[in-house]
Amino acid sequence: MLQSTARIDRLIRKAQEMGQTALALTDHGNMFGILEFYTAAQKAGIKPILGCEVYVAQGSRFEKSGPQTETNHLVLLAETYEGWQNLIKLSSSGYTEGFYYRPRMDRELLEAHSEGLIALSACPSGELMSALGDGRDTDAQAIAGWYKDVFPGRYYIELQEHG
Repeated sequence: MLQSTARIDRLIRKAQEMGQTALALTDHGNMFGILEFYTAAQKAGIKPILGCEVYVAQGSRFEKSGPQTETNHLVLLAETYEGWQNLIKLSSSGYTEGFYYRPRMDRELLEAHSEGLIALSACPSGELMSALGDGRDTDAQAIAGWYKDVFPGRYYIELQEHG
């Protein structure tokens, strides 16, 4: 929350100016802006892509010790109605089962609720990018392989320019 200065009305207006036909919203750790975003996008004739940048615990979501920074980011986008339902389940479970400083999920939840979701490796705080940044190439290959298996044909590696 409050990590961006972007406003939904301005994002939609800019998407229209650029001739975009679809736009995604991926709030960090929650989906509080989804209803406003969905309604405004529909009204503007833009396809809303619903998602969330979730926090994934490095171990079990039930482990409540250690520093709060032991999470990785993962972007999830609903591709189908089943994916939307799974995104809701994951987000809710992050709060009700995994909350420790922030809503977290783990690999067990991702495996159980991956259908209909597209996964993006996320920013430098993502599990894959963290491993690559630390020079752990073998771990990075295993991480990418796990996500590829859990999200078959629906796992994408993000490339971001950071100067």
